[in-house]
Formats: sequence, structure tokens, C-alpha cells
Amino acid sequence: MKRWERYSQDSLIKGEQDARGSLFISQKGQKELGDIKLLNAGVDTVRQLYQGKPCLYQFDQIIRVYNEGKGATMELFDVTWSVGPAQPVQASVTVSKTMS
Repeated sequence: MKRWERYSQDSLIKGEQDARGSLFISQKGQKELGDIKLLNAGVDTVRQLYQGKPCLYQFDQIIRVYNEGKGATMELFDVTWSVGPAQPVQASVTVSKTMS
């Protein structure tokens, strides 16, 4: 979505783009992505989540679910997480929050 213009509701009224807005507009149409939340569990993110001290049981669970492949889910911190496609160039785990 790099070629889409990004707006918030306030910036759209003013006719200005907003780098943090959740409304994306292009010649193809418009998309509201305000309810989407993503987590890229790379090395820094895991360190931040566990404050440098990972719980090995949860870490093993994350690896097991990731190895199950795209669409596998798990409960972590009272949130259901779903494994999404990993970036082909990165060596990191990519998961996305399942929206209800």
C-alpha cells in the first residue's frame, strides 16, 4: 500500500495527509484499516514482550505453533494469535491478531 495516500478523518476534512491515519485512498478505491493490529515477533519484539526473560514454555509454544504453518492459532496473554505469512527475506516470525 505504498502508493496509497494515508488520511485520518480529521486530516481528510482539512485535505491533508496523515502519516498515522488509518484511511488509505488511491485510484483503486479506499480502505479503512483502523481495526487491524499486527505483531512482528522478531528478536527485539520478543525481548520487549518478555523484558529480556522469556518464559521457555511460552517460547516453545510459539515455535510449535509457528511450525504448524499459516492459519495455526494460539492463546497468548488472553489474545488469540494466528500465524501469518513470513516475509521471504526476513528470518523472523510474523503473527497477526485474530479480529473478532
